[in-house]
Amino acid sequence: MELRTLVNVMLGSLQPMLIVWGPSQTTLYNDGYAEMCGKRHPAAFGKPFGELWHDIWDQVEPIISAAYAGQGTSMDDIEFVMHRNGVPEETHFAFSYTPVRDPWGTVLGMFCACTEQTSTVAARNAERTLRERFEQVFELSPGGIAMLTGPNHVFEYANEVYYSMIGSGRDIIGKTVAEAVSEVVRQGYIDILDRVYQTGEPFVAKNLRIELNRGTAGEKQDRVIDLAYQPMVEDDGKVIGILVQAIDVTELRAEEEKQAQLSHELGHRLKNQLAMVQAIASQTLRNSTDLASARVRLSDRIAVLSAAHDTILLGGMGASTVTQLVDKMTSLHDDPANPRITVTGTNIKVGSRPSSLSR
Repeated sequence: MELRTLVNVMLGSLQPMLIVWGPSQTTLYNDGYAEMCGKRHPAAFGKPFGELWHDIWDQVEPIISAAYAGQGTSMDDIEFVMHRNGVPEETHFAFSYTPVRDPWGTVLGMFCACTEQTSTVAARNAERTLRERFEQVFELSPGGIAMLTGPNHVFEYANEVYYSMIGSGRDIIGKTVAEAVSEVVRQGYIDILDRVYQTGEPFVAKNLRIELNRGTAGEKQDRVIDLAYQPMVEDDGKVIGILVQAIDVTELRAEEEKQAQLSHELGHRLKNQLAMVQAIASQTLRNSTDLASARVRLSDRIAVLSAAHDTILLGGMGASTVTQLVDKMTSLHDDPANPRITVTGTNIKVGSRPSSLSR
């Protein structure tokens, strides 16, 4: 009676089901379970259960023995290495072994409903492997990278560079951007994330000014970043998250600005030098009686100008003095053979900036 009832249930089900019956553990199963048997079907039908799964009997025997002893077993994932198709293969199953009793409580056999999860587990493992490889690449990236999931932009991953950008002491994984980096809310970055998630269109910008609480004590700092929000899209086109790529260019932009200022200053000083050379040449030629003497006087005055420039460079090292600077400037207009200018005063050292301004 019990066996007939179970057979009717088993044959009417689309789920793989198995019955192991009697002291000899005779094996009965439906079409769904037959597919799981591989090339051992149909020869295994009606044979002892140990013959069907002889290659994994060391793992199966304790479970079937527990069922015959009246103890049920349920597992969400058990791994076997089977030879059901003549070659070893890793397989995964979810199942339950349920003892079957007669009205007096005697165990007659075992009933099993099961599902093979080999392909599901393989896909999950492949996805995990791929993710681990991506994370290894992300960790080597010179820029900050984070993965956000869902419409609320929950942090699922962030590399070390990203942590250093926002402040290494933050606990962000599993939290929304609004919770983990709350200062960006009022700066409009959540609105940008919402737009990328809703439209599927990426956001890319350079030299963005952003205020972050990234100091050692959480104090605010102004940073400049190059930022990209790339939507992560499933095969059906649905956006499931956003990949954040960010590079902190604060120091780089500051250095570029410094170089631009230096270039501007260099150009300004070069124009001043040229203007001075032009003035010296004009004055020399105007007061000279012949070309030969003009050439000598012009050469001498340009040499004096070069020496004055050397004095300014010494000022950059803190070695220029007021007397040196004044002597170099007056020598352009004085005659060593018949001095017209007398300089007196304290001979103090001056730095590079006063040296330059003194010209």
